[in-house]
Amino acid sequence: MFEALGFGVVVVDADTRRIVYANRKIHGIGGYPAGMLVGRACHGVLCPGAGGRCPVTDEGRSVENSEEILIRADGTRLPIIKTAVPMILEGRNYLIESIVDNSQRKQIQSELRKANESLQKEMIRRKRIQDRIEHLAYHDHLTGLANRLLFRDELDHAVSLSRRMGKQLAIMFLDLDGFKTINDTMGHATGDQLLKGVSSRLVAIVRKSDVVARIGGDEFVIMITNQRHAESMKLVAEKILNSFRDPFRLNGRDYYLTTSIGVAIYPSDGENAETLLKNADIAMYQAKQKGRNQYFFCPSLTKNEGAEGMESSGRGYEMIDRTERKSCYRAERHRHGMESLVFKPCREGSIL
Repeated sequence: MFEALGFGVVVVDADTRRIVYANRKIHGIGGYPAGMLVGRACHGVLCPGAGGRCPVTDEGRSVENSEEILIRADGTRLPIIKTAVPMILEGRNYLIESIVDNSQRKQIQSELRKANESLQKEMIRRKRIQDRIEHLAYHDHLTGLANRLLFRDELDHAVSLSRRMGKQLAIMFLDLDGFKTINDTMGHATGDQLLKGVSSRLVAIVRKSDVVARIGGDEFVIMITNQRHAESMKLVAEKILNSFRDPFRLNGRDYYLTTSIGVAIYPSDGENAETLLKNADIAMYQAKQKGRNQYFFCPSLTKNEGAEGMESSGRGYEMIDRTERKSCYRAERHRHGMESLVFKPCREGSIL
């Protein structure tokens, strides 16, 4: 009755673990000549990894359904699905075992696994590209700092949070003194390296919860959050100024820079991001006009100037820019033989 079935069948003597019957299908699957399987130990053909132990006879299972290996006549290993059930016939214990070729299923599983791995790699690659695109959209390409767009988003969120928590935050607007001159005279490559050096120093000064951004050529803004007193903001501004006392060492030369800082505080200097940035910008140019290399808190008069104040600040931009372009870097040799470039005003008629 087993010959008509479309899968292999063997009958095993449960006591001797020997095959007493095998249909034509199992001979065909295993490549065995007819009758060759009868008398062989079942675990030497159907489940070599079991070591002769049978889940039904030794562990008392009513049914065994497992993935096993069939040792074919040529010694190759064929994945199979084996189902074994016990049966008593004429007082003897037997196992009726059905065998189904599992190689095609295994091949499909392998192909699916490879396809999934390829898909996962592609998804990871796409995610990296997406992350890179998003990073470029929100970060400065040179320094890696937040750009103007990201800073505005962060500032809007911080203002809302400060409003709910009843705390202050500060915006510091920084412009590098004399940077235009060194960028024009020493080359943009040197200027870029200086900007990177400035970025590193600023990030090292503030907390991780604060935000440093580059929003223009040599313009930086810093958002100091979760503050209760203006004194703490003064300390940060002084730390920034002090950090510029050490030269920037590039290509065997020392470059000295200073910075002018304007500070606006929420909510006294503005209750939204736009107003805070505007007032910090105006305060920075007040610091420029008072001699550079200092910080300046936004005065109440400046806050009430509105558009007229911004126009006046614009005139300040032009005046300071012209002043810086009439200045130059001079090489100075120090006592120990070190050479550095120091920003100094040129005498009337000097040619850059």
